[in-house]
Amino acid sequence: MTQKFIPILFSTEMVNAILEGRKTQTRRVVKFDNYPPKLTHKHHSKKTVKGFEVYDGNNELDGNLIFRHGNVGDILWVRESFYTASNYNHWNPRLLINCNVEIFYKADIQNSSIKQPLNRGKKRPSIHMPKEACRIFLKVTNVRVERLNDISRIDAIDEGVDFVHGVSTKIYYNYESLEFGCTPKESFLTLWKKINGNESLNSNPFVWVIEFEKIDKPQNFI
Repeated sequence: MTQKFIPILFSTEMVNAILEGRKTQTRRVVKFDNYPPKLTHKHHSKKTVKGFEVYDGNNELDGNLIFRHGNVGDILWVRESFYTASNYNHWNPRLLINCNVEIFYKADIQNSSIKQPLNRGKKRPSIHMPKEACRIFLKVTNVRVERLNDISRIDAIDEGVDFVHGVSTKIYYNYESLEFGCTPKESFLTLWKKINGNESLNSNPFVWVIEFEKIDKPQNFI
């Protein structure tokens, strides 16, 4: 099977977690409209997932999930927020390399003494990052489906939640109260709520669990 390169968006906080080696998993909501249902049932909304197979409220097979984030062995190239120099006013991402455009990554700016180049550049959202500007590559090592709230303590840590060292154990960050003092799972769920909203958290959706390892830039990329 041919290895694929697939773009994926990460917030600046999660980019930092990847760069620091704290994050080796990501969760993405399963989109059930991505699979072709075989039948329409009365209890169609009461779905369960076994492997990648979807069953309805009558425990009858509806169809198979279609995973669009890459299979094991595929490479995710990370799109992150960045800045470009002010002398590059006419934005054409495909000319980045040829024009030697200076790039500043938001994650680096937040973690250093570098001043934000707001007075000499323009911020570009992660969705607009072209391949030429990518610097982070993740190889998919495992994929599975589970409910959001089924996340384990170890997996919550592997999601890259921030922490400080306490007296006898690590204390994890609450992304809602903006202070340290919760378990890894509680920390992750506050992060999920911050990114995806309270409704998504309360619905306890099925999510793709994508495990990965950071690798060097592949020679055949682009």
